[in-house]
Amino acid sequence: MSRVIALFVMAAVAGCAATTPEAQPSPTVDPKVQQQRVEAAKADCMKRKGFTYTAFVWPEPTEDPEVVKGRSGDYALMKTYREKYGFGVFSMIVHPGMFGAKARSIGEDSPDPNHKVMQKLSEKQRMAYQDAAESCYGQAVKQVLGKEVKGVFDHYEKTMKAMEELRNRELNGDARLVELAAATAACLKDKGYRVDSAQPVAVAKRGRDEFGKEMSKFQKEMGGGKGMGKVMALEITPEQAKPLLDKEIKAALDDLECGRAFYAEYQPKSLALQTRVKGEYGVDVRE
Repeated sequence: MSRVIALFVMAAVAGCAATTPEAQPSPTVDPKVQQQRVEAAKADCMKRKGFTYTAFVWPEPTEDPEVVKGRSGDYALMKTYREKYGFGVFSMIVHPGMFGAKARSIGEDSPDPNHKVMQKLSEKQRMAYQDAAESCYGQAVKQVLGKEVKGVFDHYEKTMKAMEELRNRELNGDARLVELAAATAACLKDKGYRVDSAQPVAVAKRGRDEFGKEMSKFQKEMGGGKGMGKVMALEITPEQAKPLLDKEIKAALDDLECGRAFYAEYQPKSLALQTRVKGEYGVDVRE
């Protein structure tokens, strides 16, 4: 499930550039093990460059079982989920912590020991440290996964791009899904909802994308109309977000009724693609 607001910092990612034959990761390798190998290689690289660095893998967030079931494609499970969480947008504020991520408070210590090392450095030293860390990360990913990346965020962007291309190719190219998505789109239009594309991936993302825009609009209004504004998502109270979640829930249930047959086939296929990416690249890329 795509995150529609930047509440949480990405901790561990995996990339998608061309893989060399000798470095091709096995689909059976635990992603956590891959991340540990990348961190170990990064730590060795940092030490060679003369920097103090401790290999550290961020704990993988654990989602509430209801959230996991809500992506299953099973009508009853999805209905139970959507009756409470809608598309999973405003529920991130009304029901914080349900989606496997918990934001740290300002000033709270990071569990990453390397942050404390950086805090003791001068600005010039810190910039040199960060440059070395990015370079070593790229080298470690190349060594362990065979991917060509410039750093953490380049790795993340390439991973997401690869996942998007895979979904567009395999899900939008599935004749049965195309047929079911068209029927879902027609039903939603009859109910008065805007549908810009009847392609399977677009239909599946439509609701989240729509309320993601609602979230941005709400934040902008709360912040006085200046971009994301002074009020960030973490400062919006559950009471303020609840009316918008109620609206989202109604739309999500209408979407599910129209797409009952569609989601029963789309979700398992989409989850299978996510499993492929996770096994190959060592990261859980969720829709």
